[in-house]
Amino acid sequence: THRSGLALLDADDDGDLDCMKAVRTSYDESGPSAEYVWILKGLNGHPMKNITVHFEKGDTPDKAVVTVDNAQDQKLEARAIYADFHSCAVLDIPYNSKPRCLLWVTEEAKDNIPSKCHEEFLKNCNTENIIYDKETCDQV
Repeated sequence: THRSGLALLDADDDGDLDCMKAVRTSYDESGPSAEYVWILKGLNGHPMKNITVHFEKGDTPDKAVVTVDNAQDQKLEARAIYADFHSCAVLDIPYNSKPRCLLWVTEEAKDNIPSKCHEEFLKNCNTENIIYDKETCDQV
């Protein structure tokens, strides 16, 4: 798991995740489990906020159990659709009570998305909305 990442593409166009960054705050290899803080910049009329997302091992290698903001009574399922284990991952992660198909990349890959990652996003997520662009996101 990476220490941080940026969400570049989203499958909907509501703008709530524009310029979102994720920073890992904990990792336990024995679980395995990890916790990330999603930093939402508050663009397009959406509130600026941080969301804590906790991941635990799921029942298959491509799945994880997700808890958002310590809501232990609402365990959700996330699915890894594709990962190159170097610079990108296409993940189906629930947010605001609906599945979200997102393309995550490392900071180093944000300006040069590996073509296989982009292909897998398009193949699996049906539609593409850019939620990170350097000009907008560097200003917030």
